[in-house]
Amino acid sequence: MPSTKTKQSVSVNARIGRDLFKLLERTCAETGQSKTVAVERAIIAYCSNTESQEPDDGKDGTA
Repeated sequence: MPSTKTKQSVSVNARIGRDLFKLLERTCAETGQSKTVAVERAIIAYCSNTESQEPDDGKDGTA
């Protein structure tokens, strides 16, 4: 039975080193989460961290 709770998504393809991919697989196996969830969480953490470190200079591209 198909799920009615589907999120809009896009596919992302990235070439990463074998060692990094093995680390991702090992981490996912240990935590029981999918690679998609792990990558989504990593992106959120990285972007949130980056945004909090950027100085607010008013150059956000809005008029």
